[in-house]
Amino acid sequence: MQIGSKFGVASDGTLTANNANISGNINMNGGSINWGSVPKASYSAGEVGALSTGSPMLTNISPYGIYTGTLDANQINAGKITSQYIDAKNLSAEKLYTYQADPNVTNGYLTLSKGSTQSFGDLELWFGSNRWFTIYNNVGSASLRSNNTNFLSSSGSSTTAHGSWSFTGSVSGVTATFG
Repeated sequence: MQIGSKFGVASDGTLTANNANISGNINMNGGSINWGSVPKASYSAGEVGALSTGSPMLTNISPYGIYTGTLDANQINAGKITSQYIDAKNLSAEKLYTYQADPNVTNGYLTLSKGSTQSFGDLELWFGSNRWFTIYNNVGSASLRSNNTNFLSSSGSSTTAHGSWSFTGSVSGVTATFG
């Protein structure tokens, strides 16, 4: 049955139409839809609330990582962050290590104590489990320590040397004043 040039139903039940306005449900019992024959709607990035392809704010998330321009976040939890350069106003760290290609090598690191066992703000240089050098905060004065032994203290108005100091073979042209 053919009605004009744009609508027809063949004897096998095939419907051919150029346009259709349908209200209600479409029930399909068997068969398939060839989506390759259905024209794809075309929308601009702005029409769907997306960024254009050339936007500098695009982020790529894949199984291999997240790549983005600027990341603005209050908190980032990570096991390891690798960076060539970190510019920070405030940096909180338990230990600062020197770089080692082999993670099994015991290397030196710096700590800034938090007040649990040392004074708040002691700067310590460690190698393995040994504390080699400390700038100790005496609250009102500071001391330089080597292996937990003070060798120099200062409150700003006076400085005191502790222990025996050896100047043999290494100092010349210095005048010492003792009071």
